[in-house]
Amino acid sequence: MVFSLVPTSWRRLALLIAGAGLLGASSCGRETVQPDPVDTDYYPLAVGSYRIYQVEDRNYLDNRQVGATVISQRRERVTDSYTDAAGMLTYRIIRSVRANAGAAWQDDSVLSVTVKPTAVELTSNNRRTLELVFPAKNGVSWNRNVYNDRDTVVAKNRQYEAVGATYKIGNLTFDNTITTVDPSADTIFYRRSQRQIFARGVGRVYRQTRVFNYCQGVQGQNCQVGTGYIVIGEEHVEKLIEKGP
Repeated sequence: MVFSLVPTSWRRLALLIAGAGLLGASSCGRETVQPDPVDTDYYPLAVGSYRIYQVEDRNYLDNRQVGATVISQRRERVTDSYTDAAGMLTYRIIRSVRANAGAAWQDDSVLSVTVKPTAVELTSNNRRTLELVFPAKNGVSWNRNVYNDRDTVVAKNRQYEAVGATYKIGNLTFDNTITTVDPSADTIFYRRSQRQIFARGVGRVYRQTRVFNYCQGVQGQNCQVGTGYIVIGEEHVEKLIEKGP
């Protein structure tokens, strides 16, 4: 279908399973484990498939946007798959960027994604994160950094909301979606947040990342602490505009 618009420790694994309320899944030998298609369909992958996103980047200074929104495009293309050391099917994804629809794609980075019956794991820049956990339920939270050293082992820094909700992007309507939010870094002084939406049978359709430094109350700042006044900040948004095949 194409549519278009304009090794971690056992302790860590045990904490992850207990914290997310998941049941462990085991396999014998090197047999590949096939994911349960019910929730894993929020992150469908197949060799040859791709997604194209419209990217919007904005910069802020003294509580105002600086300059125009910078528009570009990003493509994620599944190039091949392989079985990893644990016997799990893993997909290689090449990210490419271009300035507009008339420009040539330039490869930017490589990702690897493993979809398990209870989770989706993503590796980028040699850092593995736990992108999704299953089953997807409102209020379920987990540590996306359980496989790396970006946070404590018991941290809960990603959670689900709006599970099963309808979501619209322009003229596209997705009847069944899940939303993940990273709420751990949001204070009166700064905000580091990410919000992603995944549609069943489609995959990720939206991502918003915000990095804002709010008023600190220091000398020279003409603002009030606690008002959400953005001294300096960046916002990055990706919206799905094309998918295939």
